[in-house]
Amino acid sequence: MSRSMKQGMSRRGFLTGTGGFLLSIPFFQSLGGCSRSSKSNENASASTRSPTAGGSTPPNAADVNKRLIMFYTGFGAVPDTFFPSGGTETNFTLTQQMAGLAAHKADLLLCNDIDLVPFIRAGQASGGVGHGAPYCYVVGGWPIFMGDDTPGPGGISLDQKVAQVVGQTTRMRSLAINLGNSEQYLTNTISWAGANQPVAPYRDPVATFNAIFDGFNVDPAVLQAITAERKSVLDFVLEDYASVRAKVNHDDQQQLDFHMQSVRDLETQLDNIASSQASCTVPTLNNPPRDLGTWQQGTGPDFVAIAQFQMDLIATALACDITRVVTMCWQTEMNWDTSLVGMDADMTNIGDAHLASHEDPAKFGKIVNWYSKKFGSFIQTLKDKQVFDNSLFVWFSENGAQGMSHSAYKMPYVLAGNAGGSFRTGRHVMCGHRSPNDLYITIQNAFGVTDPVFGDPAACTGPITALT
Repeated sequence: MSRSMKQGMSRRGFLTGTGGFLLSIPFFQSLGGCSRSSKSNENASASTRSPTAGGSTPPNAADVNKRLIMFYTGFGAVPDTFFPSGGTETNFTLTQQMAGLAAHKADLLLCNDIDLVPFIRAGQASGGVGHGAPYCYVVGGWPIFMGDDTPGPGGISLDQKVAQVVGQTTRMRSLAINLGNSEQYLTNTISWAGANQPVAPYRDPVATFNAIFDGFNVDPAVLQAITAERKSVLDFVLEDYASVRAKVNHDDQQQLDFHMQSVRDLETQLDNIASSQASCTVPTLNNPPRDLGTWQQGTGPDFVAIAQFQMDLIATALACDITRVVTMCWQTEMNWDTSLVGMDADMTNIGDAHLASHEDPAKFGKIVNWYSKKFGSFIQTLKDKQVFDNSLFVWFSENGAQGMSHSAYKMPYVLAGNAGGSFRTGRHVMCGHRSPNDLYITIQNAFGVTDPVFGDPAACTGPITALT
């Protein structure tokens, strides 16, 4: 069936359809409302109260037209067999875990010897680093030694820093997708606007579709009327925010400013509907797979179909220049069994992925290899849509690939694409035990973010020039 669009919309309907939680004014302690939980405030270190971003200068056209795609998969990779052994920087053989990327070997940049440096310095690495704390670090760049009880990353994520440059004129500043992870899990998003400020991801493919294509293929007169009505709602909300801001304390003003920026992003989206529409045709929704949250953790049996549908939507959104920044968190806690419709037969006897990452390297290696096949297919789709040359694809995880599960060493960073000539690909590079912070500095600089640090300055030594 084709998706139709209503020709009129109430204010309540607009707030609901556009993610109205962004527009509603939060409660503030300085106005007598509810504060954040005392536990979160108690646990928040100085690092978690870092500035949300900055460091970008007016971008040039070459930087603006670049695209960043980041895919996160959980539990790392099989220790000691993920990266190639032997060979040279440019003459190497991909391991079985990365075999699905073989067709794109010339476009790959394998970033070996990226370590969780702050965890190692603090003596936190000998027994493994768990999942919650390293996830927060590889997303937000701040080392938080609080195990799985960490409330969230301590700063802005890489995708959101880049979006401040390349997302200024696109209809959507960025697009965050969650493949089946419960909202109770940190890993339901890798997009964070700042400390304790997650960017809400789309989990249901139909919701993703609506967010991307809302307002396309509509009669121009109808589109103009809808846009005018929505702008009137935004104007009303911004006036309300301005009134409230004058009445709250400094800390609450910072939180309010974050919400106001979200509203202004919606204004930009409305301004750019017409330009995106001119170069993009809305695909047809024909009985798409759904994830309505029936399973608290997981997509249910349609995992394969949902994953493919979301990747197809990502590729189309990039090709239509609706957004240039995308993140996708792949389901972490799941059973690979016969309940998964369309799953490769040899993948249905693995069982629990988390357990396999600890106890069965052969089974977990099959999972990593399956991801590499899916990502190889996705890269080919980007090439077919002629958007790969200006793109950078980043595949990463929270655990390393050396010595043990929960490792802090040899983080499995795989880059694909050169971001418009910013990276020299077809190489397996030993990065000299540098931190994820330094890798992210290198990436953000390639996208026009001139900030010399990412996250905790103490974990930064500068860009990894061997990659560029």
